[in-house]
Amino acid sequence: MKKTGLILGSLGVVFGYAVWKKNQKPKWNKRMVKGKTKELVGDITNNQALRSEGKFDQIIGTSQEVAQDIANRTTQIVEETVEQTKSYLDKNK
Repeated sequence: MKKTGLILGSLGVVFGYAVWKKNQKPKWNKRMVKGKTKELVGDITNNQALRSEGKFDQIIGTSQEVAQDIANRTTQIVEETVEQTKSYLDKNK
């Protein structure tokens, strides 16, 4: 049980770091734009709840970007592994 908790905790830290890193130079998606708009309106109207909701939406948008990056890279690794396996099997027939 302790190893599982350590692994899951480590994955959480890595994912959190990736989200933070992505926030440094984001590619803006709809959720992030919506969040930034809410944050700015909250600033203008002095509405703390709307400002917080906007920041939350931006974090969700960034998390979606990171998750998509992970999915794309995982797909790429699987495709490369399949190709290498096929190549190996063809050479050793």
